[in-house]
Amino acid sequence: MISFKGAHFPKDVILYAVFFYVRYGVSYCDLEEIMEERGIKVDHATLNRWVVDYFPLIAEKSKKRKCTVATSWRIDETYVKVKGQWVYLYRAVDKFGDTVDFMLSEHRDEMAATTFFNKQSMAMVFLTKSSWIKAVLIMRALRICDRTISRLSALPSLLMIPMANNSNRRETSSEIDLPGANSLNYLKRMKRVIERTVYCGLYGVILVRGKKDRIHDADGNEYIDCLSGAGVNVLGYGIGLEKIYAEQARDMQHSCFPYSPNIPAITLAERLIEITPGLHNKRVIFGLTGSDGCDCAIEAMRKFTHRHGLISFNYSYHGTTGLSEPASGFGIGKEVYEEEAALFLKHDYPTSKNECDIVLKRIENNLSTGGIGGVLIEPIQGDGGIIIPPAPGFFARLSELLKKYDALLMVDEVQTGMGRTGNWWAVEYEKVDFDILITAKGLSGGYAPISAVIGREEIMDSLDPVEQLFTYAGHPPSCAVALAVIQHIEKEGLMNRAHEVGARLMMQLKEIQKKYSNIIKDVRGRGLMIGMEIDISKDKNTCKLYATRSAQKGVYFGYFGRDRNVICIEPPLIISEDSLLQVVNVAEEVAYEMEKGRIPLHTQDIVSKYAMGLVAN
Repeated sequence: MISFKGAHFPKDVILYAVFFYVRYGVSYCDLEEIMEERGIKVDHATLNRWVVDYFPLIAEKSKKRKCTVATSWRIDETYVKVKGQWVYLYRAVDKFGDTVDFMLSEHRDEMAATTFFNKQSMAMVFLTKSSWIKAVLIMRALRICDRTISRLSALPSLLMIPMANNSNRRETSSEIDLPGANSLNYLKRMKRVIERTVYCGLYGVILVRGKKDRIHDADGNEYIDCLSGAGVNVLGYGIGLEKIYAEQARDMQHSCFPYSPNIPAITLAERLIEITPGLHNKRVIFGLTGSDGCDCAIEAMRKFTHRHGLISFNYSYHGTTGLSEPASGFGIGKEVYEEEAALFLKHDYPTSKNECDIVLKRIENNLSTGGIGGVLIEPIQGDGGIIIPPAPGFFARLSELLKKYDALLMVDEVQTGMGRTGNWWAVEYEKVDFDILITAKGLSGGYAPISAVIGREEIMDSLDPVEQLFTYAGHPPSCAVALAVIQHIEKEGLMNRAHEVGARLMMQLKEIQKKYSNIIKDVRGRGLMIGMEIDISKDKNTCKLYATRSAQKGVYFGYFGRDRNVICIEPPLIISEDSLLQVVNVAEEVAYEMEKGRIPLHTQDIVSKYAMGLVAN
């Protein structure tokens, strides 16, 4: 209990009330409602006096400024007397040398609300005594020259706002009118000249530029990017890799590697062999897309094993070129590869131990026929809805089966690779030896189309000369950029960051899921590859509505899955703490609106007109 002006309040009530007042600017009537919803009786006059006396100054100052979350690398603590009260004064010093002052005031049984200001920011903190959270931080930092004081990875477990425990929500973001007039105009032009088969738009929005973890559309609207161009832009936007591309292009923009090799391609192949698991001899084949990479893997499998049959999984996505299209599990190309269809066997991607047993038994039955050369599998099924195989044992048992029948394990790391899950490759979590690994997407960070297939030397050598070559494969500037991406991920420790930040984000989203379980069925993922499964049992468009409403609030999710029922959260690995907080806020706001039936009619209209997504046929 906290004693305040003769009244006694449970400490958590004070904390939540302060959070709501500062974060949303709610009135004391709202605070009273919050307390009553928690079963706490409070004297109206006392609460009124509490709000009037303590919070107008905070609210007035906070509303005048465009604010964000301030974070730092180091915290200095001092116990000082301020305005007659002993307080803990903290100074946060970030990597740029900027400082943020904030304080904890708790002496005996009294708590006071006071803010400290400097030219950079203002903040307010209240101390709790729980065993796992030492403080609840409510911080508002000013943007100075559009640069946020950010990047704190040392404090998340110390300073964390338990968002999902809030019993009332207020909208925090101004609504975006999407698609805007300019986007609509470009959509009309697009439909006149570009064939429909290459378009499955999410929101009807035309994107024009990006900066760090933010993207902007043709109408000037800003979004937090939680799609990364389908998992491609792992380093965000505008970090300088375009200079690497330009420098190499000035020296040699193209050599046509099949005829005339170049140094960047050779160096990149060496690095890929170094960062892929396994001590066996490996070889690399370059291409342009994940799709042609999967083509290459299947061709190598057929040449090496002299068997043409392939096992893959329903709702897997391996591409739409050649052999990758019938290998995919979305029913694409049914009328194109009818003669090949019998060679491409599909099974459900298991989600439980029981399913695991059933699927492995069926796979063994297929292998026993002698016509199967291998299995092509995503370590985490991406477009199928961020499906993680049951642990422990599925991959290990699958690997043993394949060895028993001399078949190959081919892992499609196009979406899961390049540090997104907290390791270079998601298959590293499974601790199995692969025969072939395919990477693309994040390999160049979005700066150039490039793919790579890394496989056992004896398997790759089974391909004849010129059996796998492209004019642009091993393109010098593309390879130079890919090398820079690898170096940047290593230098900035982005795999560890993806692991830590992803775990924290998943924990916060799971708290929201517990509160709105009638809206969000599940939260799952690894690192910064996260899926929120939405309950679409009452309306098949519920997930699209959730995603579209989030986009209106400035968060750009994807939506995938067998029924387009999973929100895909794959932000750049460099996403800021401020952006993460806003993602969590919006995720809860939208769940709250959906539960209360408050999704605007015009949002539903947007969904009916513009929300498509990857369709399973």
